[in-house]
Amino acid sequence: MAQQVKTTDSWSAANGTSLQGYVRTTYAQLVALFGEGVGAGDKTTAEWILEFDDGTVATIYDWKELETPMGPYNWHVGGKRGAMVVALVQDVLDGKIEVVDAFWSMKEEDEDVEYYGA
Repeated sequence: MAQQVKTTDSWSAANGTSLQGYVRTTYAQLVALFGEGVGAGDKTTAEWILEFDDGTVATIYDWKELETPMGPYNWHVGGKRGAMVVALVQDVLDGKIEVVDAFWSMKEEDEDVEYYGA
């Protein structure tokens, strides 16, 4: 079975991730693939949390921008597995990994969080 990825709004899934590298794309492409994302953080204006079917978690976000970059931009990729997580995100952007859902099923620790279909 080919690798797949889902988006989630579970901040607990992203806990412990850190900058691993960058992917160059546009906000429009990210929204087309992953939906509107989980919103803004302390130093971000846009952010997505991805969970691959092997359990790998990646985040995509801008950093310290005054407004969300709309044109080509080097989006930050966070994770725990170094260059491998950046390569996985690039594979999604290149259409090599299928996005199967946006804001998918709840995990037990997130029972009080609302989820939205894409």
